[in-house]
Parts: sequence; structure tokens; C-alpha cells
Amino acid sequence: MCTIFKATQDGVTLVGNNEDYSDSHTKVWFLAPQNGKYGRVYFGYFNGWAQGGMNDQGLFFDWVSGYEEEWLPSPERHNFAGNLSEKIVEEASSLAQVVKLYERYNEPSFSNAKVMYVDRTGASAVIGFENGELHIDYGKSHQTLGYAYHTANSALCEMHTQSITEFENLLQSCLQTGENATQYSNIYDLSKREVYVYDFHESNQCFKFNLMEELQRGSHCYNLHQLALQLEGPLIQDYKVKAAELDHRVTLSDEYLKVFEGIYKLNEEIQFTIKSDKGNLYAAVISPSNDGALRLIYGKESEWYAPSHDAKFTFVKGGSGQYEQIAVQGGITSNNKGTSQELRLTRVVIE
Repeated sequence: MCTIFKATQDGVTLVGNNEDYSDSHTKVWFLAPQNGKYGRVYFGYFNGWAQGGMNDQGLFFDWVSGYEEEWLPSPERHNFAGNLSEKIVEEASSLAQVVKLYERYNEPSFSNAKVMYVDRTGASAVIGFENGELHIDYGKSHQTLGYAYHTANSALCEMHTQSITEFENLLQSCLQTGENATQYSNIYDLSKREVYVYDFHESNQCFKFNLMEELQRGSHCYNLHQLALQLEGPLIQDYKVKAAELDHRVTLSDEYLKVFEGIYKLNEEIQFTIKSDKGNLYAAVISPSNDGALRLIYGKESEWYAPSHDAKFTFVKGGSGQYEQIAVQGGITSNNKGTSQELRLTRVVIE
């Protein structure tokens, strides 16, 4: 369970976040604006799934797990193939727009987690499920969620002058240790579009990013534990960055996409069902660590990318001339030791 807190004072909104988990292999992605999507920064793990971040409009989000609620998809809402929070950060600039999107889409993560959104005006809300219904808890001058709720809430009530230094001290007071230790900490200044990155367990070194300046360099990513080294080198791009750059560049016919359709299995526990719909290709994933649908982005010929993950899907033809395998590479196959391997799934149903 992580800790998130925000406070607004004299027109300035700061947000603090401790990301707590057993996986120490963490990343940050800067994705430049294009095709009507806002520029944004995401933080997360090697699987590419964004845990939190901010867009160039000053809209912040982050999740806290550990809330068990009975959740069922509503037939009145749409299902989204991928990370719904990423769609929201790509399209929304205000908390009111965020709420409208949650009223339109199902969010399976509400079965075990809640999310906080904060916009640059200071408007904030914790959104989740309670008693079988979507529940929105709106904040006031400050709001807190997660592991160190009481510590953070008490400190914010007594904080007369908020500052980066005060938020640093409060983040350190809210650190977790042990199996689910704090892996990284952030402070966001939503007005200035700045984000500070810390690893308090390793050192007191702080890395400060101005989102607008970083986005001008183009889309790229860093491994958080190698920031000092990678900031001095060339820009790094992974499959998640590649997917963001390729998104919506081509329109493909359903007839063309149907040649990829089928069920591809590694074993009884891991399989992908590939389907097309209205010019898009989707992978319905069944695995021990990830169930759900992914929208795939066309790269070239038989290469596809999952924008919600650091993943590349390569369809491989057999002697019949039909696609008989998928080679899956990237962070989607990684474990909490930071290693990944190529998975080869064989097509078992050809339609």
C-alpha cells in the first residue's frame, strides 16, 4: 500500500507520493504530445504499466492498492483495452473531465485499489468502489490516501507553509520498509509542471524534471535506479515509447487484421486471444500476473506494440503461410527480479 497526499496553499498545489512494492525495478517514461494527446510523464515498473504520473496540463494521478471491494463491470459502461488511467491523462485536463470518463468506462482495478487525481487548480478526488457503486471522495485544501494516511493527514493539518522541503520531510516520515518497501518517492508541482524524484533508502539525492522541457527532447524513458548515469547518455526508447510514437499512424482494414486472429498458447496458464474490431487489433491476455485486454499498435508488417505495456508482439508465419506463433518481448514478460525472456506462443485455433 502506497501513500499519496496533496495540499493547496496560496494557489500552489503540491502532491507527494511514496510508491511501495516488492519490485525494485522501476522506470519513468516521458511521452511527447501528438495526435491530440497531451504530453505526459508516467512512473512504474519494467512491465510498462503506468502506476502514476502527470500530464502537461498539470493533471496528476496515482494508485493505492489494498482496498478489497466487490466490483462487477457495468453493462452501461464501456470496457477499455489497456490502462484507463493512461487514456484519462492523455485526454483530460481537469478533475471534472476525469469524473466524466469514469462514468463512461469500467475500471477493474477498483476491485482492489483506489486512485487519486489532482488538477492544477487544486481540485482533487479519491475515486474507487464502495458498496457496489462508483464512489468519489472530493478533497478540500488537502487530501491523503494510503499506508501513512494518519501521519500525512496530521502533518498537513499542522503545516502552515508548504514547500518542497516540507514535503520531502513528510515523504520520509511515511516511508515503508521490509518486503513492500518504498521504491521511489515523488513530489509534483502541478502549476510549474515539475516533478522531483527520490530514493530515500539509497541516498538523499534528488532528480528534478521540468515536464515541458523534458518533452521537448522527444519521447524517451529512464531506469530510475540508473538515472544519474542515463541522464548523461543518449535518449532511451523502449517498446512503450515506440507504441506511443506509432499510435494512430495507419488505418488497417478488418479484412487485413483477420489473418492475425486466433488463440495462441504458451501453456494452460498463459494464452492470448487475438481479435480485430473496427480497424483495431486486440490481445485478450490470460496469465498468472495479467488478465485483461490490450490494444495493439501496428509497427510494420507483422510487428505490433502494446501501448499500456513495454511489449512487442511479432507474429510468425509457418509453412502454410498463415501466422502460427507470436513472439512476445519486453517488460510484459519481466519478473520482480528485473529479467525478462522472449515468450513463443503457438496458435491452436485457426479460424
